[in-house]
Amino acid sequence: MEQAELWQLAMANERVIYGALKHERIWRKRDDWQDLVHEGFMVYVASYDKYAAQQSQPFDVVQFNRFAFQAICWHIRNLLRRDMWLAARTQIQLDQVTDEPSEAALQITPSDQALIIEELLPAIKSQLTARQQTVLVEHLLKRQKLTRLSQQLHVSPRTLRNDRQQIVMIAKKLHRPELS
Repeated sequence: MEQAELWQLAMANERVIYGALKHERIWRKRDDWQDLVHEGFMVYVASYDKYAAQQSQPFDVVQFNRFAFQAICWHIRNLLRRDMWLAARTQIQLDQVTDEPSEAALQITPSDQALIIEELLPAIKSQLTARQQTVLVEHLLKRQKLTRLSQQLHVSPRTLRNDRQQIVMIAKKLHRPELS
């Protein structure tokens, strides 16, 4: 079966994916619900190769849906375990970090945006968590990619994007108080 046909099959049997998420107690209220739905679709499509390798009989949609349901449940469970482990590990690491970034690390190229950030830097830093300060210095000032930074901090890129958004909101409020 080709990839396009597998995706059509996944769309036709989306109840299997939603059912697996429900079985794992993933509700629509969760912030990452849509991401987990996409993961479910990808696992559904990817599980066909494993299913076909195990079966000597002709393709049976009902049997495949059972197989895919179990694969999605296991995958989602592993993702949730990994996220819990990373959250606990990250909190321990953040609790251990106490020293401030050096002033040399805060030096940036002169531009209008950089000058505004430099003026506001002490006020911004006082309102940020340790991880947000790291995002400010490493990503916004030093231009390090969020994916690399997320690997170093053992958090997801989405978490760092949220931190970046919070930093920008704080900077806007400090630069233009009328926006708050």
